[in-house]
Amino acid sequence: MTDIEFDDEGWSAIHHCVAAEKELLMSIEKFVTSNEEFLECETKDRFHRTPLLLAVAKDKTKSVEKLLELGARITALDAYNHGVVEICAMTDNVEMLSHFIEMSNPELTVWKRLIKFLSADTDEESEKAAVILDKITKEQDGEVVNEKTYWEPFVQASGVPAVIKVCKSAAGDTVKVRNLHILNNIIHHTVVPGILAKAGGIKILISLVTKNLKGASVPVLNIIKEVLFSNPEMAAQVCDAGLLPIAVKLMNSPEKLAVESVANVVESVGAIASSSPAMQKTVGLTSLIFKSLLGLFQIQELQTSVRLLSALTNTTRKLVSGNKENQTECIDCEGAAPLIMVSRANKYRDLQTSAIRALYELSLDNIYASNNILEEGAVLPLMQILKKSRALSLQEAIALTLWSLAGPDINNKRSMASMMGVNLLIEFLGAAGPSADNLNYIGAEGLGVLAQGAHNKQMAIAEANGIQPLVRQLRSASTNVVTSVIQALRHLCIGIGYVTNTANQSTIAQSRGLKFLVALMAHSKAEMIQVESALTLAAIALGHSENIASLEENPDFTFLHIIRLLYSNNDKVGILAGTALATFSFNNVLQQKAIAECGGVRWHNFAPHLTSKDDIAAINAAFQAVVLSRIIPDEEPAVSSAEGIKELVNRLEHTKNDHSKALAADCIARLSHTRAGVPSAMVSINVIPHLCKLLEPQNDQVRGAVAVALGYLSFDHKGEREILRMCRENPHFIHVLKYYTKNYKLSPAFLEAWQHCVHVGLPCTVSKENQNDFIQTLSQSFTGAFMKPPKDLSASILTLTEDAGGSRSHSHHQSSRASQLLATIHDDMSQLHGRSTHSSRFTRHSHLTTSVQQHHPGSKKSISPMSQDVGPSISQQSQLPRIASGQS
Repeated sequence: MTDIEFDDEGWSAIHHCVAAEKELLMSIEKFVTSNEEFLECETKDRFHRTPLLLAVAKDKTKSVEKLLELGARITALDAYNHGVVEICAMTDNVEMLSHFIEMSNPELTVWKRLIKFLSADTDEESEKAAVILDKITKEQDGEVVNEKTYWEPFVQASGVPAVIKVCKSAAGDTVKVRNLHILNNIIHHTVVPGILAKAGGIKILISLVTKNLKGASVPVLNIIKEVLFSNPEMAAQVCDAGLLPIAVKLMNSPEKLAVESVANVVESVGAIASSSPAMQKTVGLTSLIFKSLLGLFQIQELQTSVRLLSALTNTTRKLVSGNKENQTECIDCEGAAPLIMVSRANKYRDLQTSAIRALYELSLDNIYASNNILEEGAVLPLMQILKKSRALSLQEAIALTLWSLAGPDINNKRSMASMMGVNLLIEFLGAAGPSADNLNYIGAEGLGVLAQGAHNKQMAIAEANGIQPLVRQLRSASTNVVTSVIQALRHLCIGIGYVTNTANQSTIAQSRGLKFLVALMAHSKAEMIQVESALTLAAIALGHSENIASLEENPDFTFLHIIRLLYSNNDKVGILAGTALATFSFNNVLQQKAIAECGGVRWHNFAPHLTSKDDIAAINAAFQAVVLSRIIPDEEPAVSSAEGIKELVNRLEHTKNDHSKALAADCIARLSHTRAGVPSAMVSINVIPHLCKLLEPQNDQVRGAVAVALGYLSFDHKGEREILRMCRENPHFIHVLKYYTKNYKLSPAFLEAWQHCVHVGLPCTVSKENQNDFIQTLSQSFTGAFMKPPKDLSASILTLTEDAGGSRSHSHHQSSRASQLLATIHDDMSQLHGRSTHSSRFTRHSHLTTSVQQHHPGSKKSISPMSQDVGPSISQQSQLPRIASGQS
């Protein structure tokens, strides 16, 4: 280099050509051609850079290409040990660095040098390396999408462990935060969380938040959230690293974080809870977790963030889903009110749906939670949204929530179904798509409960063309839907006391319902569907000669199918099979003979159940023993009947369960209009006093069945006198009997005798005041918590709704709407009072029973799932399905 001259700055001619504003490529080539030493000539300044390194530093792309073409050494280093890669980083030259990456020169190990540069001796160099890596791994910078990112080669070159090493080192805070941004860019890729965990990164990252490293919270919380969302199995590792206490601390001090970071904290908690039942329990047991989480709903500055509100509702849902302890804790922390509040955010359907799904999971199989949600006034706003919305996903969420809130009690289910309305329930049966099964299920369940009871809506459902959609759903792929439909069809055909609806029986047969049910009975793989189908077939054929003839002509129908089910290992199937045979045999000697010819039944089919601790099983077995007594070959008919009647009355007297009481009364009503001698036998063992005790204000389902049973027993001469005496002692009984039996029968002789008593003024043993007290109590029992209007809402949350003009006026409107909805439930309640004042028209049946209200959170007390009129039907307490959702 003795021939090369340098100026005062230590640059030679070629350096000036490289650094010139207009790149002098021909001059560069001339200098190198004339003297090859120019190619690697270093400056005499503090950098000692070759022409190539200087071209990189000055961002002269064409000069770089020319020098490399001429043979410049690409691995050259300057006085600071910086090569082309390091200089690109120090000058933040992304384009030049990308150029070297795309060259794929085996001599230039770009990624190895970049990652090594991350751990440079000085914070300045380390930070520069992190800055440029942040840029080339970021997929989107603001609103601009980077067409080319290099996350994959960075990961393959062990970039993730290098970042963790920097975060663990003594590097400055700014350097660590810059490295966190690199991780934040690539964490959503599937392979990255595993590498991060293997490198021990989870604990290190969380420690940075614990140490209050400025600027670390935002990227760390997002990284942890992404790790949990993509790899739920890492939840335990994240918990062990101490995230949950930190999350509680951050949620209690949200002002220290941006709203997006608060949302990341909340979503991380939800992701941990949804990873497994064990982790859900762990989160629930974390001190103050619910109080901290639900407290965020109350902070006005946060209430306008749709993302945060969505995170809160989704996380609450994940925490309480299927966990009664967490449900109860959430309720105790007043978690229902904010969810109801957000459920009215009808400008944001996804948010609204999320809140309603959270309410559903909060109430599911938890009576304590359901009662609290009812007290908070959830039903009215949800019902209004349901009737306005045509979005199936929203309808599904609301319908499931309302059905869950109704709980296991059939009276509450009937009230809820009445509020939904027959037409809407039928509309649910026609739903199609992802939400179809749940809506079909609730449509069938709702119509099924409306078709039951003394004041059923069998004809209203038929007149609204509800039978054909039910029959069509027999082809559903969902077992829950098919089972509910089968039961609904049965309830449409028979009422209390086996009173048949001939028109509905004919309509079902004409809609091919008989053929579908026979096919299900004969060919279904599920025993429960087989036996439910058999029982519904019996109901459709009961007293209907044409339908019986159609069954006999069907080659797939035989009583052998039902007799086989009688011997099932599943006791519920056996009981239902016995009820099906008894229903076919009810007041039909020919059917009894046909059953006997197919093998018949034996006393041992009933005897074990008569002494069962299960009242429902015993009551059904007692009814079956009486009806089938003539075809039980190994026991005398008189003995079978006597044992059945005695056990039926005994269970009526001693059972504490409302469903059992109602079933026993229903069976007595059935037997009261069967063969001669049975009503007299029941009267002789004092069934009437036991029945009359159940006319006192209590469960409407029980009261209706009892009243119908007494109505039929009034045709027995001794029974008539006994009931007359009871009504004289308790004159209000006559009002109850008339109210519940207006669609059934009361003996004309009994009514004439009562009128005679009234005419001659025979004395009564109760005062007028006591009678009025009874009527008032009965009236009050028909007033339900379903009609409670919601509490006033936060003004900030109201900005999410369409009617943000003020919560008080909205609540007043809903209170008015409550009266209108309540009036639709039982239009005949005024008849019970003997008057038709304005106020009485708004007192209707929509109550929560005393037994439900007294449930303690966490109580293991359960109500038997047996159906009121057919025994152990799985419809009475069917498990509501979990909502299938991408947000789960």
